[in-house]
Amino acid sequence: VTELLGVAPDYVVTLKDKAVQNVVDAVGGIDVETIDEMHRDDAAANLHIHLPKGKQRLNGEQAIGFVRYREPTVARWVGGKPLFHPGTNDPVLLPRSEIRYSKEDGDFRRMKRQQDLIRAVVDEAKKTHNWARLGSIADTSLDQLDTTLKRDQILALAVLYKSAQTDKIVTRTLQGKDGKIGRNYAFLIDREKKRYLVDWLVKGDESAAYKLTVVAVKNGTKTVGAAKSVADMLHTEGGFEAESAGNADAEDADAKSTRIVYSKAVFQGHAERVKQLLGGGQLVKEKAPDTTGVLDKSQELPDITVVVGEDLAGNFARRSASR
Repeated sequence: VTELLGVAPDYVVTLKDKAVQNVVDAVGGIDVETIDEMHRDDAAANLHIHLPKGKQRLNGEQAIGFVRYREPTVARWVGGKPLFHPGTNDPVLLPRSEIRYSKEDGDFRRMKRQQDLIRAVVDEAKKTHNWARLGSIADTSLDQLDTTLKRDQILALAVLYKSAQTDKIVTRTLQGKDGKIGRNYAFLIDREKKRYLVDWLVKGDESAAYKLTVVAVKNGTKTVGAAKSVADMLHTEGGFEAESAGNADAEDADAKSTRIVYSKAVFQGHAERVKQLLGGGQLVKEKAPDTTGVLDKSQELPDITVVVGEDLAGNFARRSASR
């Protein structure tokens, strides 16, 4: 971590194999939300995952499936056992049409669920009936960890962050793409975005956060080029990862007022910065499914959506024309 991020950790926490199951059971289960069904049977890993789409409450065993799922079952099972080609250890594969692919597939989506699990455990541990059992929960947790933190330090941290709102806990995953180093397949990290990530989450530089904040700008008026003009300004003057997303949907096709929409509390400050740069607009917090990390990037929702209304479209059209 030190070599990769240039930051030396003060303390280290390593989860043991059964940590997720035992800690989740210790707090009495957790509430999570999935964006799609997850089905995986893996005999070699002794893994059987069958979770529905939507909000649900998980016990420890189900939580393991929630954080380990990566891809669907690709082998045929008969009578609760995988089917092999005669005389071999090669499984009989399902035809593509029978594989139950999910929006939860992939490494990045799995990392997102692991981050969600941490929030869910914190939320559950903070409930009154669990707060009275804090010492017992801490002891259970310590049994599942290899850590340089001492018990009294963990309890002190629990007290310090008791009032913390989990929807304001910021988590991000290093960005990059699949590639090769020599003959070896590897994940090639986007070094520029890595630097922004460290500057934001470790060094507290909010301006670096803007460079990682995806803003989609839609035109809710008949003023040609309004969305592109706004996106260009947000990128050049605010540093946002902003792009024109074309015309607004039918319900916003004749927008009188500009709307700046965000779904996570952590992006409220960023939305306020967008409003400041625009010189107006209405901030709107909407509940939306968190599609972070989906394989089909066309389904990944932006961090902030700006719907340009008539109140600002003219200003930006004149601004663009003057340039």
